[in-house]
Amino acid sequence: MEKQLIELQTQFSFQEDMIQELNAVVARQQQQIDRLENKMEHYQNQLSELTLSLTEAKEEVEKPPHW
Repeated sequence: MEKQLIELQTQFSFQEDMIQELNAVVARQQQQIDRLENKMEHYQNQLSELTLSLTEAKEEVEKPPHW
């Protein structure tokens, strides 16, 4: 019985360590996801601004001379 208890305590200890390691991995991954989302939003904003600028420039070029 004592041997089984020691075995269970050992397994519990290993599982507890594994859970802590997995938690650290998940936390790092969430930080990476947050950074990537911020970068993506920044690039989407830049793309929108560039698209707007190009559209405005194109409209200016395409206007007939009498406008």
